[in-house]
Amino acid sequence: LPHNSTLKELDFSDNQMSSESVKTLCEGLKHNHSITSLNLRGSLHNLKSFEHIAELIRANSCLQKLGLDLSEPEGAK
Repeated sequence: LPHNSTLKELDFSDNQMSSESVKTLCEGLKHNHSITSLNLRGSLHNLKSFEHIAELIRANSCLQKLGLDLSEPEGAK
């Protein structure tokens, strides 16, 4: 993913992604300059996953659209 220049959108909505899977995805996207839209609605289920997304947002300025749920993740309290 870091070197792919043709993908513009990724949709992982409604997938059961572990925090390790989210971490791997975010690591691959940190230096990607073609992805402008990432949909993860219904896919993030723990606080650690949201922390990985926050790191991605800080590192990737090309991402313009990010789909997330507003429900409280497990471990947030």
